[in-house]
Amino acid sequence: MKIINLIKEKFTRSYSNEISYKEAMLIMKQNEKAVLIDVRSEQEFEEGHLPKAISIPIYDLPKIIVRKIPIRDTLIIVYCQQGKRSKKSARILADLCYTNVYEIKGGVDISKLCF
Repeated sequence: MKIINLIKEKFTRSYSNEISYKEAMLIMKQNEKAVLIDVRSEQEFEEGHLPKAISIPIYDLPKIIVRKIPIRDTLIIVYCQQGKRSKKSARILADLCYTNVYEIKGGVDISKLCF
């Protein structure tokens, strides 16, 4: 019975904390060591992105995250257009033992923001 519960917990637990866009911007403003990762494609990133964001497309994330962010308790916020890729990215980061990951709930529609 205990093994079944452990398996259920592994596959049902949340891999990140969902936060709003406003909360993410507040965190970035208050914590200069926080890293904002745009997990959309390079082309999407070039068309527009949040200030201070770095581009690591979801398909490259497992290959290069350890080189870009070697400290695994770094505060990381991930985002994409609708929230699906950022949710998957948060899970990838958790599987790679990153422990302080947040995702912007519902994604960010860059075209609707004014900077």
